[in-house]
Amino acid sequence: MWLRLDSSRRFITALEIPWGVDPRRCSRRVGHWSTLFAGFAYTHPIGVSSRGSFRTTVVDRYSDQGVRYEEHQTVAGTITGHLASGSIRGRLRVVRRNGEVVRCSFGPQRWRAGD
Repeated sequence: MWLRLDSSRRFITALEIPWGVDPRRCSRRVGHWSTLFAGFAYTHPIGVSSRGSFRTTVVDRYSDQGVRYEEHQTVAGTITGHLASGSIRGRLRVVRRNGEVVRCSFGPQRWRAGD
């Protein structure tokens, strides 16, 4: 994972956090993985409070080989000096080509990054 701040340290320019879903937390018992992409670089700005905390929810909708995905990802964290830490959680809805709907949930998954 990685995080980049703008020069004022009041906004996150780019944030990437990979996440995974345990098969036991999916209705079809098949795991899934993806990555949260947020920040100005991904047209989803995230403000950072004067205390260094932030929280946002990103909803990604996309299709791949006829399968539709909808990912709701909530990330929260704190930036202190050169260290950032927090968690990510969310839910996933997959509509397969045959119309079957698979639902999953994940998190909280902890993350930590340093300079």
